[in-house]
Amino acid sequence: MDTELAQAKNYALRLLKVRPRSRRELTERLGRKNFSPEIIGSVIGLYAQAGYINDEQFARLWVASRMRQRPRAKRVIRYELLKKGISREIADQALSGIDDLAERQTAQTLAQRKLEKLAGLADPVKVRRLAGYLSRRGFNPGLVINIVNKLIKPC
Repeated sequence: MDTELAQAKNYALRLLKVRPRSRRELTERLGRKNFSPEIIGSVIGLYAQAGYINDEQFARLWVASRMRQRPRAKRVIRYELLKKGISREIADQALSGIDDLAERQTAQTLAQRKLEKLAGLADPVKVRRLAGYLSRRGFNPGLVINIVNKLIKPC
């Protein structure tokens, strides 16, 4: 039992070294390694008490990282957080810093970058590809149409 606990602690620590993880993420990963529920509970409790597992902090870091490295719409980031086991309240709190204006600016920046890569294509092709690109990143259709029309003047 002590060796299993030590193995579980080491494995969890290796996972936490790579990036912060939510409580549920870590529980699932330990479960996949066939550690007993008692061992998993002990490790989670130990690391939560030590401050290595903190869902509020994880959610804030995830949102900041997403907006910096792989920008997405607010609703997509919220879905990702919920999928990682973060409660709705914590997810909403972490996303509270992203207002409609910030989301619009993110979409605008992404669209301008993408449009540079689409240079030389016919306007209908640009419109289709740009709209698809923004839609796949979770931006609502109204915002997508508005930005595409603003960047590519319809003939």
